[in-house]
Amino acid sequence: MRRLLRIAVIGAVVIFLGLAAAGCGKKENPLPIRGVAAVTIFTAKAVPADVGINLSWSVQGTAAALFKVFRSEPVDCPTCPRDYRLLVQLPLNDNRLVREGEAGFRYLDRDVKGGAYGYQVVGCDSAGRCGPVSPEATISQDVEEGERKTP
Repeated sequence: MRRLLRIAVIGAVVIFLGLAAAGCGKKENPLPIRGVAAVTIFTAKAVPADVGINLSWSVQGTAAALFKVFRSEPVDCPTCPRDYRLLVQLPLNDNRLVREGEAGFRYLDRDVKGGAYGYQVVGCDSAGRCGPVSPEATISQDVEEGERKTP
C-alpha cells in the first residue's frame, strides 16, 4: 500500500512539473531579430564648395540602400551640444548622391549660410536596418567675407 502511494505521489509530481514547465508557451516578450547592421560609415568629411558644403563619406560593407544625412545648424554657443536633425534621405538612385570610387559617396548641401555646421551620416540596408552614426564632420563657413574654414 505504501508502495502504491509512493508511486502515485511521484507520478503526480512528475505530471505537475511537466505541465508547469510547458506553461502557455509564452516565456517572455518577443524581441526583434538581432542582426548585424550591414552598413557602417567609417569616415565623414565636410569641405567648402562654390555653392555650399560638400559632405563626403566612406562605407564599410556593400549592402547600402539608403543614406540619412543629419545636420546641426550654427549656434552662438560653441561649447553647447549640437542638435542634429534629418536633412535628407538619399537612396542609391538619387541623382544628388555622387559615388566616389567603390566605397565613397558625396552630397552637396546647397542650403547653407554662415556659421559652423556639423554633419553625421547613417547608412541603411534594403531591409531598413541602419548602422551606427558616422563620426561628426564639422565645417565653419563665413559667407559674408567669402572665407571658409574647416576645423
